[in-house]
Amino acid sequence: MSLTVAPSLAGVPVLETERLRLRGPKLSDFETYAAFTSSPRAAFVGGAVPRVQAWRAFGHLTGHWALRGYSMFIIADKATDAPLGMSGPYFPEGWPEPEIVRRGHLYLAQPPLYRLTAGKESAYARDDAHRAELEATLFKGKKVEVGRFKGLGEMNPQQLRETTMDPAKRSLLRITLPPEYEGRAAVKDLVDRLMGRDPAQRFMFIQNRAAEIDPELIDA
Repeated sequence: MSLTVAPSLAGVPVLETERLRLRGPKLSDFETYAAFTSSPRAAFVGGAVPRVQAWRAFGHLTGHWALRGYSMFIIADKATDAPLGMSGPYFPEGWPEPEIVRRGHLYLAQPPLYRLTAGKESAYARDDAHRAELEATLFKGKKVEVGRFKGLGEMNPQQLRETTMDPAKRSLLRITLPPEYEGRAAVKDLVDRLMGRDPAQRFMFIQNRAAEIDPELIDA
C-alpha cells in the first residue's frame, strides 16, 4: 500500500514582474507572517496576536485557496522567493463582500499592456486589439516603437498614475458573481434560516409554507 500526497495548492497561479512574484502561501512563509502579526505593525489588521492565533489565521488564508478557489497571494522577492507581503481577494464566512459585488461597486483597474511611441507622441494600448487599432489610426504610416509591460512593477509612478489611477484615462473592469455562486448563496440562505440559531426564522418559514402542505399527506 502506498500513499501519495498531492500539493494542495498546485493550481494556484503565479504572477511575476521584473522584481516580484505573486504566488500561493508556503509553510516557510509562516515565520515571516507570525513575526508581522505579533508586532505593533499589525495593529490595523487585527494584531498583535500570539503565535498560535497567527498559525490559525495563516491556515485560514491557505485553506481559502482550496475552499473558495482564490485567496491572498504571497508577494515574494523574485530573486530569493522571500515573502514581502500579501495581497488578494479574501472572503471568509460572515463577511459582506458578495453584496458589494452584487450592487456593482467592485472594480479592477486594468493597466495597459503596451506603450506606443512615435517621435514625441505616445499612447497606451490595453491589449493586442487596441494596439492594432492605434497603429492603424493614430500612428498610421509612422515608425512606432512598442514597449510591452510585464506588470505594474515595471511602471514608474508617473506611468502608473497616467494609465491606472487617473479617473479620466483609466480602464475599469466591473467584477460580477458567476451564476453558480448565486445558486449556492440561495441554498446557504435557506440552510441558515432552517438550521441556524434563530428559531424565529424557522417559525416564519413554516408559517409562509403551511398552505402548501397537503393535510392528507402528513400522516401518509
